[in-house]
Amino acid sequence: MSASSRTRSSAPSPLSQGDKIFPDALPPQIFRPGHGVSISFENFLEEKLADLVDRMGGLDRGDIYSMVLQRVEKPLITLVLKKTDGNQVRAANLLGINRNTLRKKIKELGIKAHFSESEEEGDEENE
Repeated sequence: MSASSRTRSSAPSPLSQGDKIFPDALPPQIFRPGHGVSISFENFLEEKLADLVDRMGGLDRGDIYSMVLQRVEKPLITLVLKKTDGNQVRAANLLGINRNTLRKKIKELGIKAHFSESEEEGDEENE
């Protein structure tokens, strides 16, 4: 068997298809922060924020700051609450905010899920 036929027969599946490149085709250092040709978090965030501002009506609309903060804050708080199984003390510590501030934000942002104590309290108030 020739070297080229061994290479072809043991070759892994394609690493790209059309205009898409699969992660296996990229060097591993890309996935480590500070190495390779990775996009910085700030650049990533800037691109996504520009997209969000455009979808919200562009710069012609007022109150962009609070609208963007609300769009970022709600999923961030929800994620941290999920990761802490609804433990608000741990979630507040991870977020670097006071537990009372977290409870206020949960209420203001309308975060309701099985991990939210405010939802249970709301049910008790309605009884």
